[in-house]
Amino acid sequence: MKKVFASTVLGLSLTLASAIGANASTNENENVGVSTEIPVVSTDSESTNTDGGFTVFSIERPSTKNVKDLNDGQLSFSGIASGSTLYTNSHFKGKSTIKYHIKNSSSSKLTVKIISSASLFASKTLTVNPSSTADGTVKDLDKKKLYYISFSAPSNFSGYVK
Repeated sequence: MKKVFASTVLGLSLTLASAIGANASTNENENVGVSTEIPVVSTDSESTNTDGGFTVFSIERPSTKNVKDLNDGQLSFSGIASGSTLYTNSHFKGKSTIKYHIKNSSSSKLTVKIISSASLFASKTLTVNPSSTADGTVKDLDKKKLYYISFSAPSNFSGYVK
């Protein structure tokens, strides 16, 4: 009887450990091009991110060394968060009118804000209804300024600006 009990406990422990390991590896790849930190303008010399918009997920705020010029392609992003606002890991610049495509896979409304690094307030606020996709344009941006995007929680989204 002790052997059966020990085998059962060992089996349950191994199952739990593998489930935890599988869950941890799934969560680390859920957010692409976004983090929980607001992008910060650095005083370092400026360079341009030309990797197609995807950046490694991190909780560090990007500096002006991580800028996507939209004339060179789109800035893509995706993310999932239950309680934290997410921010693009890269600033973007280069256009006064941008096109956006945002898919909200959540059952909650998603509030998306396009924010100039030189301001505390959103230049444009968008709302994407639950389980829907929003496409449109944002006009009157300063193509020389740096912008980033915030996504309200709870969220499960993907998309791009170009």
